[in-house]
Amino acid sequence: MLLEALSHLEREKDKVPWRLIIAGGRGGDQHDSLIEFAEETGLNDRVHVVTNRNDIPDLLALADIFVMPSLFEGLPMALLEAMIAGKAIVASATSGIPEAIESGREGLLVSPGDVAALARALQSLLTDEARRNALGRRRRPARAR
Repeated sequence: MLLEALSHLEREKDKVPWRLIIAGGRGGDQHDSLIEFAEETGLNDRVHVVTNRNDIPDLLALADIFVMPSLFEGLPMALLEAMIAGKAIVASATSGIPEAIESGREGLLVSPGDVAALARALQSLLTDEARRNALGRRRRPARAR
């Protein structure tokens, strides 16, 4: 979904600059299809699928935006790590993610599987550095229980 959303941005007349690093654990069953899709859509010079990394904090430090377009998640540790690192976040409003992020405050939430909404959210943060930085700085206090 993320690669498809980024390919939408490439088709826009006012292209925005971006590069993507996908930290893919040990590779998994999606590794080859991600690389194939990037090649087919002409994104392969901007998309880097990296595996077997133990330097995730360094990869986060390189990032301006953390993206998690999940169809289903619990409350992902990677999302919490991105929040701690002060990154603007674009994620799916699914499962536990909305418990950690209020859309428009700490990040932008989109409906799971909505590639067009994902592309719009990415474009808005890629083109607005001030908003991107503001979202990355915000922390929401824990909810009173």
